[in-house]
Amino acid sequence: MKVLQIDYDFYMLPEGMESIHDLIWHLNYENHDTFMRFLQFQTENCRYPYFISEDVKTVYLNIDRKEMISEEEVTVLSRAEYDRRLAEVIKKKCVGCVNFFDDGSFHGLREKLSLDGECYAFESREEE
Repeated sequence: MKVLQIDYDFYMLPEGMESIHDLIWHLNYENHDTFMRFLQFQTENCRYPYFISEDVKTVYLNIDRKEMISEEEVTVLSRAEYDRRLAEVIKKKCVGCVNFFDDGSFHGLREKLSLDGECYAFESREEE
């Protein structure tokens, strides 16, 4: 799915727009207001390039004050599907990590572990 990265946050394209080119056209030729409505992806429970469809909030951005806008390709999943995939990655990746405690929850893992298996907190258990 195509989304917008505006400064350092991620947003769904506004309704009726299919690409960043549609947004640029709208801003340059059709928009007379500086504030636009966007749905922003929350990133507390997931890791880029994967987002949870239920974790969005409505925000109004002063588009004139933004420095960087780019288009990104991401995967948006339901919370149930994200959790299912995360559980599979945990089984494969986390067991060998000193920071992993199998308490059956995802506490502390959601923002560290990508569904691709990349984890910025991974430290291999050393064999004694």
